[in-house]
Amino acid sequence: MFRIIQPHRWKLAVLMIAANLGLLAFLAFGTIKHVSEWQWLDIVGEGGSALLSLFWLFLVFKSRPAGRVTNYLSVGLSCVFFSWWIDALDEFIRLPAEIEWDHWL
Repeated sequence: MFRIIQPHRWKLAVLMIAANLGLLAFLAFGTIKHVSEWQWLDIVGEGGSALLSLFWLFLVFKSRPAGRVTNYLSVGLSCVFFSWWIDALDEFIRLPAEIEWDHWL
């Protein structure tokens, strides 16, 4: 499996760095919600969508050779994953009302 993903390792590395930077930004500026405040349906829906888009990205990497079209597909799916990832983090971490950047991420 790693041989198939080898040509795309930098794309995956950038995606994982972006996801971790998003998590760190949420942790730096927000406060963690209590478990009783969690909306389980939102967590399952948004987290499941993020995982589904990540799985879809791996399927694209597995089925397509490296090239321009694969790059476009991977950038698009990476943006979809990042958006759903940030949306899922919003269910666990509360950001202050003054912060606006979470709405456009």
